Amino acid sequence: MDSTGVGGSRRDHAAYQEQLRNNREAAERAKEIEEDGVSYSTILPIIGGVALVLILISTIFTRTNKGGSRPSLSENYGSAAWGAMSNSYSPLDPLRGVFLGKYAFPHHDTPQVKTPPVFTKHEAHTLIMAPTRTGKGTCIIVPTLLRYGGSIVVIDPKGENAAITGRQRQVVGPVHVLNPWGVLASELAERGLAPARYNPLDAIRRDDRDAASIAHTMAETICARSGDPKNAYWEGGATAILTAVFLWLADQGETKTLARARQIVTLPVDKLQREFFIPMAASSAFGGAIAENIGPFLSEDSRDVPSILRTLAEATRFISDERLKEATAESTFDLRTLPHRLESVYLVIPPDKMKIQGTWLRLMLAATAHAYRTATPRAQGRGMLLIDELPSLGRIPDLPTDLATMSGYGLDYTLAVQDLGQLKSIYGEESRTILANCGWKWLCNVRDFDTAKYVSDTLGQRTVGTVNVNEGTTGQGEATSGKAYGEMGRALLTPDEVMQLGRERAIVLPPTGRPFQTWSIDYNQILAEFTAYRETSMQAFYAGPLIIDPNPYYQPEQPEGAAP
Repeated sequence: MDSTGVGGSRRDHAAYQEQLRNNREAAERAKEIEEDGVSYSTILPIIGGVALVLILISTIFTRTNKGGSRPSLSENYGSAAWGAMSNSYSPLDPLRGVFLGKYAFPHHDTPQVKTPPVFTKHEAHTLIMAPTRTGKGTCIIVPTLLRYGGSIVVIDPKGENAAITGRQRQVVGPVHVLNPWGVLASELAERGLAPARYNPLDAIRRDDRDAASIAHTMAETICARSGDPKNAYWEGGATAILTAVFLWLADQGETKTLARARQIVTLPVDKLQREFFIPMAASSAFGGAIAENIGPFLSEDSRDVPSILRTLAEATRFISDERLKEATAESTFDLRTLPHRLESVYLVIPPDKMKIQGTWLRLMLAATAHAYRTATPRAQGRGMLLIDELPSLGRIPDLPTDLATMSGYGLDYTLAVQDLGQLKSIYGEESRTILANCGWKWLCNVRDFDTAKYVSDTLGQRTVGTVNVNEGTTGQGEATSGKAYGEMGRALLTPDEVMQLGRERAIVLPPTGRPFQTWSIDYNQILAEFTAYRETSMQAFYAGPLIIDPNPYYQPEQPEGAAP
């Protein structure tokens, strides 16, 4: 060995050292494979190669999709959409349902485009929800009254509906205007609309096996439950006593009126028990129903009777109104004929008496429902209860149940409220039942968030596309860009968008199919607005004369084409 080491020269020595290093690395790789089954130094080049391939593929994809088309959207986040305009209305639709305006294209800002009218289908209840001064009367109620082809009972604050549509309703059948307080008396008389009378207790007859049930329904309507558990006992007792009194009057053949019932229940306790409760307890009439209802209040140690009677006196206070006593003293027509022939009943009441006399209105509604429920034979046509300002009447005990059953008896309900909160304040959790059983909903000029959120939630969510734009440069300095497409959910209308629709555009939620929008049409504009449809969907509406009288409160111009 010389001074250059192994190899005899510096070159050979370097080669020798390189070989030693290679041998050591080979030994280390062999050891790694033996211990772990894989070599990191082997995997790293593989990973690097795969990454390079992915980068190349991404670059090619990005370049080829620069400005490319969006892939089709799925419905993963919702499929909500507006319904398409329908031209398939039957010419008889105007005679069967509620007028809701004309179809509105969601993307149109003005109602200038001529579109078909919209009517609800019969055998379904309708909820009209809009605040005051929105046009519920002029755009929904009056147009419906002008041509509805069945019997109808309508609550008419201020008497406007009778004044405008009464003569037109007379063209198709008898009209009865119950107007105890003489609202617009002279104007209605000039139009041949004389005041009518109706005694609700006429529905309780001695020969009717359902008399006890009818009496209880009427008593419960008058002694409406407040919903407070603390008052349930007193209200239940008042209902039982009044039921017995109604049946007693029917059985004895004496004056059977609300005024007489009020006179009896406000007698001094001793006299009431002696002259009425004792003989009532001995009665076997109506299957013993009188005795069963009055018996619990004859006990000498019953200290609750005075308190129950005070509750009953308060519940019947509305009867003390002299005008109401006169209007309910007798009947000039029979509600039992409504299911069998086309008649119209207007319940006219001043707005300031809606709350005080809500009980009278509830009684009339209950009597109408009973007439359809017990009709023999069953009603062949459809009838409607059109209840404007529903919350002003207070709680109608049977309303949630009637909405679930009365359509099968030929009676459809149309309810008008200002907002969702109004409905909930009166009916609580039962408001859900009312909403569920109103197949048609017309919502306009929504101003409160709770109602707007209900509308937004009911409309549902739709799937919308998203896009992210990526820009960069290649290793060679070439500019690149690309788009990454995605999806997300978005409300068809957000609550704030619902509240921005205004008073001219309404949202309609039908019983089936997709929601749609309508433009509100004033009754003065109907004849001119739908001329193009007079031979098709509006054929029945234009048939015969259409008498539209001026509103006594506003005196508008005579509608174009209206009969004098």
